[in-house]
Amino acid sequence: MSKRKINKKSLSMLIIFLSIILLQSMIFMSFDDYGYATISYAVGNQFNPNGGVDYSFFDVLKFLKATYMIWAGRIFDQFLLIECLKNGERFIQLIQTIVIFFTIFFTVKVFSKKENFIRNFVLVTMMFFSIPIII
Repeated sequence: MSKRKINKKSLSMLIIFLSIILLQSMIFMSFDDYGYATISYAVGNQFNPNGGVDYSFFDVLKFLKATYMIWAGRIFDQFLLIECLKNGERFIQLIQTIVIFFTIFFTVKVFSKKENFIRNFVLVTMMFFSIPIII
């Protein structure tokens, strides 16, 4: 009986994870994402004059410093976004999937009892999928 519950739980988690990754694969990068990936957004091409993602870690730090001084104070999340986008669109989609999955997982874990975990996990995931994505 215990083994059957584990398999049911694992299968449910796998299906939900694959559903989220399918959803994320349908969301593509926009102008802002390309601007951050090439470290040219908001402060111009002064830190990456050749474009692309062939820049150094210190170029990213200079870009973040200029962004902080000129544009916005959100430095840590911009750093993570730049590093993820540097690895490609599929990588950022995978990272977003993992973040969404664990956000749902830990939210349900904190607020539900053990015997209702799968039901609540599916319910919260269905609520997540009911949020319209406007492009």
